[in-house]
Amino acid sequence: MEKVNELLNFLGTCSSPKKTKNNTAVKNKLEKCSDFLIRIGIGLYVFIFILAAIYYFIYSLE
Repeated sequence: MEKVNELLNFLGTCSSPKKTKNNTAVKNKLEKCSDFLIRIGIGLYVFIFILAAIYYFIYSLE
């Protein structure tokens, strides 16, 4: 049990690995790309909705 306590005390004193500057830069670029792709997806959804509305109101009358 003493060994377990010593191990836990040692692990408590250890520091977490530091994040590198490059890692955060890549993360920021990926977040910007994902935001851009989400906007494209929403735009395409709106475009399809408009096309469906046009088809429903114009071509269904014939």
